[in-house]
Amino acid sequence: SVLKGTPMAYLAASMSSAAPGGAGNRSKPRHGWLWEALGELSTDVITSNLVPQDWDWNQVHYWYGTPLMAMVPDLIRIAGHTSEDHPSWQLLKFCLAQGADPRTEVGTEVNVIGSTCGWGGEGTQFPKLEMIALKGHCAMSLVFAFLKQLKQHESKYEHQIKNAAHVLKLFASCAQPSDSVRVNVHESVVEMWERLLLEQR
Repeated sequence: SVLKGTPMAYLAASMSSAAPGGAGNRSKPRHGWLWEALGELSTDVITSNLVPQDWDWNQVHYWYGTPLMAMVPDLIRIAGHTSEDHPSWQLLKFCLAQGADPRTEVGTEVNVIGSTCGWGGEGTQFPKLEMIALKGHCAMSLVFAFLKQLKQHESKYEHQIKNAAHVLKLFASCAQPSDSVRVNVHESVVEMWERLLLEQR
C-alpha cells in the first residue's frame, strides 16, 4: 500500500496559504523543478545534464531543507525496497557522491517553514503520524525523527523502519569524509612543537 501525504501535497498546501510569512509570500526559488525532482526521487532528472554544474548539494530551501532532506520522506515511504539495485538507493548514492552531506543542518540563514511526515490516518490501514518540522534538522536527524514515530507503530510501519535504517546505512558508508581530518602525530613531533613555542615566548 502507498502511504498518503507526499512532499508535493504538503508543498501545494503551503503555497496556497495566505498567512503572513507563509510560502505564498515568498519568491519562487531558483531551479524549483529540481527540488520537486528531489522530492519525487526522479532519478532520470537528477542524474541528467539538466542539473546545473554549480548546483550546491548542501544549500537550504525554505520548504524542503537540504537536497538530502527533500529525499528522505519518499526514501523511507517506499514499500520495502531494500535491494541495493533499487533506483532510489542508487540515486541516494549518486547524491552523496556529489558531495551532499547528511550532517548539513537547517540553521537560521534561511527561514525554513517546511514540514514532513503526517502519513496515515483516516481511510488507510496505517496509524496517523505527526508532522515533523524541518527547522533545526539535518538529513541524519530527520531520519531519526521519522524512526521515533514509526517505532510507535512498529507492526504497521515495518517496511518503513527498515527503509529508514537503510538510509542511515548509506549515509554512513557513502557520505564524503568530513573536512576535518584526524591525523596521527608522533609524540616526538609534539614535543618538538612545544619546545619551539617555548623558545618563541
